[in-house]
Amino acid sequence: MKKNFLIAFVLMGIGLFFHSCDDSKTYAEMKEEEKDAINNFINEEKIQVISEQVFKAQNETTDTAKNEFVLFDESGVYMQIIQKGRKSSGQSFLAF
Repeated sequence: MKKNFLIAFVLMGIGLFFHSCDDSKTYAEMKEEEKDAINNFINEEKIQVISEQVFKAQNETTDTAKNEFVLFDESGVYMQIIQKGRKSSGQSFLAF
């Protein structure tokens, strides 16, 4: 009985040892890789990132000739306005 208990205990110890050798990435590492990939894309595509303040000063438009994108700090979203929409009289919401 002692022998079976010892074997079971050793096998559990080996199992715990191999379980702790996890090669998966942490969430922080994945977020860092994502940030690096975004920055590489911005550099490769020669995108000019402008702030929300500049975006508002430009009448909420981006210059597509300069490949401008606005970065919204709160959400981390990049956006480029290709053509500003036109609001018809009396329309206050987007029509789908």
